Amino acid sequence: MVRIIEDYKNLDYKDLDELLMLLFYRLKKRNMSITHTRLQKAIFIIKMKLGKEHTLSKSLPYYWYNHGPFSNYVADSLHDMINDLDYKSPSYRLKDNKFEKFDNESFNITKKYPSVKYIISDLINNDKYFYERLYEDVYKNFGPYKCLHPFKFEIFRKADEDREISPKSVDHLINTFFECESTLPIDNFFIEYNDIFSNLVSMLDTLNDEDRIIDSWTALREPIKKSWYTFAKGLRARNRDEIYNYNQKFWEIEFKDCTKLLSLTIRNLEDFVYNNDSYYVSLNESHQKLLNSTLGNYLYG
Repeated sequence: MVRIIEDYKNLDYKDLDELLMLLFYRLKKRNMSITHTRLQKAIFIIKMKLGKEHTLSKSLPYYWYNHGPFSNYVADSLHDMINDLDYKSPSYRLKDNKFEKFDNESFNITKKYPSVKYIISDLINNDKYFYERLYEDVYKNFGPYKCLHPFKFEIFRKADEDREISPKSVDHLINTFFECESTLPIDNFFIEYNDIFSNLVSMLDTLNDEDRIIDSWTALREPIKKSWYTFAKGLRARNRDEIYNYNQKFWEIEFKDCTKLLSLTIRNLEDFVYNNDSYYVSLNESHQKLLNSTLGNYLYG
């Protein structure tokens, strides 16, 4: 597979490839498998525990997005070693014949960076942490903003997974929205988004005061999910390693356009909340064209 931006001078593909192989080897020793998404999070934690200025960290470039930190380069490395892995959806495991070629002394990366083996041990030696708490740990302890964990795991997840909401969940949800609102990024880049989010919180508070949250939940789920996906686009534009700077302008424009679309969605919701009008999740054709227009000018203008 052709690696992107091959001439990026600070990215050592050999180190990246060997780190993945070491992690797969150590997992195989413990009879553990790993999904691509969990692999992305595990390598990110290794990067963060090494420290951003560590030499190896510079070969592990990431940006934040919908599902947390992501690296095209980790994805490429996984793709390139696919013949060495067994895949049983959705997880990967090192093949037996490949595993048998290694021992603990086979990996130069642990001689070059001794702390790596200890970080990996901390990651995988507790099965409960690795399979149940690792995702949340990334958001709680390594996220760039305090709002990330409650936004993703308590707000977005409830809207994404729960078709109904119980009465005892409503107050907690509203409180979580207020907590999230108070910890959104203090950054001019997010000002318009923050205002829209505050409008959403005010509407939810009104619905709660009128005991209408439960009956309105079907209408609320999509705007809540859109608020996360829009925020994630801003997250990507602002929280990335410098190797991704070539995408900065495009990502910023995409965030701004999606913020406009979110504003229209919330305005549509306002009619439902305050005027008891019917709420339609889908936007009309002119709204749908907004996102493509500015992006099109950027790409082809």
